[in-house]
Amino acid sequence: MVEDRDSEERLTDVVDVVGAPGDDDDPLGMRVGPGTEVGGYVIDGVLGDGGMGVVYSATHPVIGKRAAIKILRPEVSRSPIAVERFIQEARAVNQIRHPNIVDIFAYGALPDGRAYHVMDLLVGESLRRRLRRSPLHPSEAASVIEEIASALTAAHDHGFVHRDLKPDNVFLVEREGQWPEVKLLDFGLAKLMPEHGIPAFTTKTGVMLGTPEYMSPEQARGQGVDYRTDVYALGIVMFEILAGCRPFPPTGDSLATLLQHAEEPPASLAHLVHGLPAEMLQLVDAMLAKTPAARPSLAAVRTVIKRLRTTQLPTRSVAGLAMAAYQPSPLPELGLTPSHVGAEPLVPGTSLAHALAGRAPIAQPQTTTPGVGID
Repeated sequence: MVEDRDSEERLTDVVDVVGAPGDDDDPLGMRVGPGTEVGGYVIDGVLGDGGMGVVYSATHPVIGKRAAIKILRPEVSRSPIAVERFIQEARAVNQIRHPNIVDIFAYGALPDGRAYHVMDLLVGESLRRRLRRSPLHPSEAASVIEEIASALTAAHDHGFVHRDLKPDNVFLVEREGQWPEVKLLDFGLAKLMPEHGIPAFTTKTGVMLGTPEYMSPEQARGQGVDYRTDVYALGIVMFEILAGCRPFPPTGDSLATLLQHAEEPPASLAHLVHGLPAEMLQLVDAMLAKTPAARPSLAAVRTVIKRLRTTQLPTRSVAGLAMAAYQPSPLPELGLTPSHVGAEPLVPGTSLAHALAGRAPIAQPQTTTPGVGID
């Protein structure tokens, strides 16, 4: 797990932390106290908590290795589906084994039945927290996108679709004199693509999993997903880190947000951020294509990004001179007009409003607001 350096707010890879951990947050006395041994590590203290679990810092008593331990809450541990997804996350991460994916190296259960992971202890900040200060310079954005794409490529090569890519699940580990290193978090919703075998867990009919603001059109419609769903979400993230906003205006309503992804054209990145290379603008547009077949492969995304970094984008040392003053153009008014809501979908099929009528609510990983991760 990870913790935001120099920050009082602690975040887990599950949900935002509303406030600093305290006794009032633990009325049943379920917190694991300092000095407790868990999975061969000794608990140092609480890093953060959320709706599904608590994350602790810990140290191996013999070799001194630092780690983070995420322990599910008792009520969550009593859910077979939640525990299976928790186990699935560890399995997925260990099958993929990529330097840009946080490492989970142990799994177990406490005597009272609460499941836990032991994982990397990272120091830095979530991409969500970084974006609260300002958008990223195009050079820094390119570095982040390239490393996310590398992690996703490895996941796809092993048959896994992440399905919940967003800035909350991207952690930036600081490296002196270099762009931050990306660590992709939270494979709890990862799903095996059909050609790689039976999915690791089954979703109840009528329930969509993910975060509406980053769902692909096909994901929003409850249709089958493959690696192109992650390409679309990566396009949303790339748009957001360059412009400081997502390509669709906030609605405060999950269904309206899903309608935007399925039927509305995104805002123009070229109008929001001036001076970006044309190839970068074209890449984002292609990644946000409504039809999955029209989106580029991750290999193509990485090829374009690498070419931009070597030909049109400055290095860190040069970009650093301009980053302090870098600001994109302000976001114009982008409203959802009645004429667009319910318009003919750009992806073949019935309208989303009709397709979702009577369905169960969207199952979300507890939050769609800033923050995720712990050190």
